[in-house]
Amino acid sequence: MPSFVPPESSTFAVEGGEARTVLVGFSVTNHQGWSVVPRATLVVFDGPDDEGFLLPRLDANGLDRAPPDWDAAVEHHRGAWLVVDNGESIFAPLAG
Repeated sequence: MPSFVPPESSTFAVEGGEARTVLVGFSVTNHQGWSVVPRATLVVFDGPDDEGFLLPRLDANGLDRAPPDWDAAVEHHRGAWLVVDNGESIFAPLAG
């Protein structure tokens, strides 16, 4: 079952033109088979089996936590990088 990631445990960024999402306090067991579904209010990183993460995009004031160019970077590269606690990066292509 996907894990809910509270806003204080994740950050959205664009580095070198690529979309990155960093999670603090979370790890993964499988590094293959991930995908991303970016939406205006929620981002889903769907992993294999029961692994996955639900990340709210809006802060307590209803403002988008992702930088303005994050969606464009996801679209341009057809996915986003998920960076977990131990520093490992997993590329998650766009779902569908």
